[in-house]
Amino acid sequence: MSIKLIAIDIDGTLLNADHVLTQHTVDTIRTATIKDIQVVLCSGRPYSGVASYLDRLGLNQSAHHYVITLNGAVVQTTSQKLLVSQALNSADYQKFAEMAQEKGIHFHAETEDAIYTPDVPVGRYTTLDATLTGLPVMHQPGQGVSAKTVIYKGMLADEPKYLTRFLADQQLVTTLQQKYYVVRSQPYFLEMMNAHANKGAALAFLGQQLGVTPDEMMAIGDQANDLTMMSFVDNGVAMGNAIPEVKQVAKFVTATNDEDGVAVAIEKYVL
Repeated sequence: MSIKLIAIDIDGTLLNADHVLTQHTVDTIRTATIKDIQVVLCSGRPYSGVASYLDRLGLNQSAHHYVITLNGAVVQTTSQKLLVSQALNSADYQKFAEMAQEKGIHFHAETEDAIYTPDVPVGRYTTLDATLTGLPVMHQPGQGVSAKTVIYKGMLADEPKYLTRFLADQQLVTTLQQKYYVVRSQPYFLEMMNAHANKGAALAFLGQQLGVTPDEMMAIGDQANDLTMMSFVDNGVAMGNAIPEVKQVAKFVTATNDEDGVAVAIEKYVL
């Protein structure tokens, strides 16, 4: 196969279980870029949570490299020239906050610069998200977010059993899906975004800009928020630690993220 673009998820894919980017994976990706293969990190994180990995992979600060963040809500060059922005608004924040309070589930929302939450005390998984993204946590009641604030996603962030119980309310979930892209990105994160924001749509846009077709793309991922990009490309690769739904739509299955699965896939199917 002739691959011109590789889209790579970060958590559970590029990084191992200890959130470490191994040297083997770095070296393999750098080899791919030397061969003029476009490598695009494609993450649920904002730019702040991706920047250090762009630096280490040699993809940083360039008008010729691209990054997809916030689950496809933002497409930009790695020098942060904005190409696509699919946002929510303050009314969405209020709606999500009220819904979360009614269900007794911790909630927060992400912008490019901060995490907003009405919760006091802040939930443990909100704190985890802040650690992963490098964003400060701001306390903001449901009605307190400015209309000028550009929100990219609302997140129910709580124990997996509470999110599973929430998803069992099919009527509520169906109502949300009529207006938003709703996806469980981790067992403890349920994300609600602009209906046009997802990794597959972001890759479709980038492919048009670069003249790269789906049969010339490879996508590597592990969770439900990777399904849209896995379905869009012709060469989807599921991590060995991926959820069953991702393995089902993938063309290939590689090793786990603790076994350098990204490097293994690139070496085997691209290099």
